[in-house]
Amino acid sequence: DEMHGAHRAISVQDVGGFIACAQNLSKSNRNSVKWFITADSASLRRDFVHQFGQDKIILAPWEPEPFASYQSGGGSKGGTSIKSTVLPNAFDPNALRRTFAEWYTLAHCNAIVVSRSGFSRTAAVVARSLRDADVRLVINSDDHACRSPSDARLETLLIEGGAG
Repeated sequence: DEMHGAHRAISVQDVGGFIACAQNLSKSNRNSVKWFITADSASLRRDFVHQFGQDKIILAPWEPEPFASYQSGGGSKGGTSIKSTVLPNAFDPNALRRTFAEWYTLAHCNAIVVSRSGFSRTAAVVARSLRDADVRLVINSDDHACRSPSDARLETLLIEGGAG
């Protein structure tokens, strides 16, 4: 997405697998659910609200943080180039607090559609242990297979899997 250096905005059409999975979970709950969207992409967040409405979509009341704005060196995708290194004057001490608030909220949802990101995987593990949340895994954004991590392989992916 644009937060990670892509040259175009991201829309809901780019994450069809996640939407299909969330819609299936919504149907099993008589469509009475709201979707809490956590995404690094400001354009994707805006498009979710545009496509599904403010009655369905819940967002944190701030814009997404520039990738790893709270980490020295650019975070997990960082490196030594000036392009990927977070400069000291760009550090926002509240960025980590806001990121944690979104993670904490996600970890307290009753159902979660997760990607292979560490952010969503760790929230899913906590949600399953705290409230036996219904966790579904989408490996690729265009993959419409909505996997339930009930077998050992998927449970291992949630706990140990890498970002993809």
